[in-house]
Amino acid sequence: MKKNIIVIILIIILIIVGIIFMFASQNEQDIPTDDKILKQQDIEKQEQEKAKAAQIKIIKTDLKNQARAFVQYMGTYSKENAYQNREELLNQMTDSFIKKSLEQIEQNINQPDFASLLTSVLSVEARRHNNEVAVYSVNVKQTRVFASVVEDEIEYKTGEILWLKQADKWKVNSIDFDL
Repeated sequence: MKKNIIVIILIIILIIVGIIFMFASQNEQDIPTDDKILKQQDIEKQEQEKAKAAQIKIIKTDLKNQARAFVQYMGTYSKENAYQNREELLNQMTDSFIKKSLEQIEQNINQPDFASLLTSVLSVEARRHNNEVAVYSVNVKQTRVFASVVEDEIEYKTGEILWLKQADKWKVNSIDFDL
């Protein structure tokens, strides 16, 4: 009977020791080590970089689409509509580009033979992009119609559109070929 009691006591002691070791090892896993902290920081940094890259990709895509629409709309006009399309784009331009655009309208109004210009954007490609400046290459086909000429004049051009970020809004600062 003494042997049975001793065996039972030993079994109980072994169970208690096993439980103590189990809780001790579990608590060690819960305590963050320097390696675990560094790994977690690396994971968080990678997630932030991925989110930032995704945000930049969205901005680039948006600016690319805006560049296409802007160049096409800006470069298609006629005397008949009194260049109203350019005036509608003024809120998307920097002050310096507004001035240049208005000067171009004045020059074109004074050309008696000019009738209209149709611009088709063939391609747009991002060249440079950061938080403040974006540059896009634009390939266009322009068809000029003159009142006194039977055949239209067709030209293919490559240019750049420069965007500046002003007060959290992207605005066109220049287009390197005259539209």
